[in-house]
Amino acid sequence: MRRLHRLTALAIIVLSATTTAQAQDGGRIELPGRRGSAPGLAPGRYTVTLAAPTLAPALSLDEQVFSICYTAADAAAEKNPVMPAPQAARCSHRYMRIGRDMSFETTCPDGFHNLRLSPINDTSYQGTYRFNSAGTGQFIGDRANRIALEPAVRLQREGECEAAKP
Repeated sequence: MRRLHRLTALAIIVLSATTTAQAQDGGRIELPGRRGSAPGLAPGRYTVTLAAPTLAPALSLDEQVFSICYTAADAAAEKNPVMPAPQAARCSHRYMRIGRDMSFETTCPDGFHNLRLSPINDTSYQGTYRFNSAGTGQFIGDRANRIALEPAVRLQREGECEAAKP
């Protein structure tokens, strides 16, 4: 029985050290056994759909649709494709691959953002965009002034980004 506890403790220490070492190389974490997995989001022009339920006046779906250009530089830096660049500049970022899923975690002054995408096919992704606001910080455990949102997200690659016109 003691041997089992020692082996379990050793396995936890090894996994913790592996994760910590990987997290210190620019914020990217790749879970053990996932090396050589498919690359992240490919560069290109995407149509993004955010869909969130609304409570008033009747339960309905609030849908926002917009287009983005996810550049090769964005892909190399593993940037959150949905977050506007001016906002992202003030935040810390971490990208993770979990199986086939991509997770873009961002900590900003306004709160925590997490975009998690799963591939549907070679050009489409779906997932959620979780946001937890920072709150006021006036009271320990103050949840009254915090906001938690989790709209559904869909990205559809429409082609290449158009070149900037002079």
